Amino acid sequence: MNMLTGMSESHQPPANFTHTLIHPGLPFTTLLNCVIMLLEAYNVQHNGTRDLTAEMTMETGNKNMDDRFTADYLSFKMFLDGLNRDYQEIICQLQGTGTGLYMTFQCR
Repeated sequence: MNMLTGMSESHQPPANFTHTLIHPGLPFTTLLNCVIMLLEAYNVQHNGTRDLTAEMTMETGNKNMDDRFTADYLSFKMFLDGLNRDYQEIICQLQGTGTGLYMTFQCR
């Protein structure tokens, strides 16, 4: 325990974070579903709804764009891993831009 703050060393004070994921050429519903699956895997509360009938292929056929998105997606996964390690409660507000997702995280 930190004697100055009275907080456990493993938990951070409440904070807000934002993250954006964009993948032109990928159907928006596919992007949304992929993000929701990660949020649920990390027990993040969110306002999204998964479409169980949507295509789940994260490829457009453009290798450069697909490689970049894969790197961005893995970076987002690591971002969630860090939040999950440092905070007990994480709430995500999803906002769609048509081609991407803007996410605001409230962490406690």
